[in-house]
Amino acid sequence: MVITRISGRIIRFTTTDGFVLDGFLIGRGKACIVFLHGMTGNMGMTPMKLAIAKASAKLGVSFFSINTRGHDIVSRVKKGKKYIIAGTSFERFEDSVKDIGGAISTLKKLGYKKFILIGHSTGSQKILYYQWKKKNRDVLGMVFIGPGDDYHITKKELGRKFNSAVLTAKKMMKDRQADKPLQYSWQGFSARRFLSVADTKNVEARLFNYGGPLREFSAIKLPILAVLGSKEEWLWTPAKNYAKLLAKKASSMQFDSSIIDGANHGMYGKEAELAKVVAKWTGKLL
Repeated sequence: MVITRISGRIIRFTTTDGFVLDGFLIGRGKACIVFLHGMTGNMGMTPMKLAIAKASAKLGVSFFSINTRGHDIVSRVKKGKKYIIAGTSFERFEDSVKDIGGAISTLKKLGYKKFILIGHSTGSQKILYYQWKKKNRDVLGMVFIGPGDDYHITKKELGRKFNSAVLTAKKMMKDRQADKPLQYSWQGFSARRFLSVADTKNVEARLFNYGGPLREFSAIKLPILAVLGSKEEWLWTPAKNYAKLLAKKASSMQFDSSIIDGANHGMYGKEAELAKVVAKWTGKLL
């Protein structure tokens, strides 16, 4: 896929609890998309992001791809003169609210007044949790791209080892070994990070648990667009069933869904189709 280059700049922002993160900002305007990467991802401009940014620019909407403190598998984030070990394996999911809050605060200082939150994969959980917690009136709507059911994905991946893994992780938590890697986890998660997706007592495991009540999702009143690939490799039921379930649970003033034919989780080779769907939907919000 060939995409014409579009210029942008790296913007450094501070989370609401004082950590320094980076984002890549493209375009100028009063409205801005804030894009959140998935597990082990980062702010890097992938073909998916470039396609959405280019389509959004035609609408006069800027695009800000941000790092969360959970970027990459393992990373370092700075607060003052100190660094802490972060990345997907060691992040605390709930801290993503502080990351998004810091990004939006910085964009406001740059003159942006309205925002559209877009999340890919686990980024979908993060923008949902942020809006559920903060109810930010400056957010016009949210786009979930490949919102995966991490709880059931984890159960499927581990099979018979799942219950044992959960028990081991809980014991590690009690033994003050929360940040030590759990051997069962294919992502090399710490015990705490593993339980975040494997125990429905934790909010991350509930947000897109399609076998659960989806309470947090159902509480959102903002316009929502959910986009799934017909060949999504992480689904445990056909994409159309996910879309129907989300529509049934939605309390949004405007819920829309789209299934990209032939697309997988990363939308590889289908970026232009995805961008067209997102841009068309975004244009209705402006």
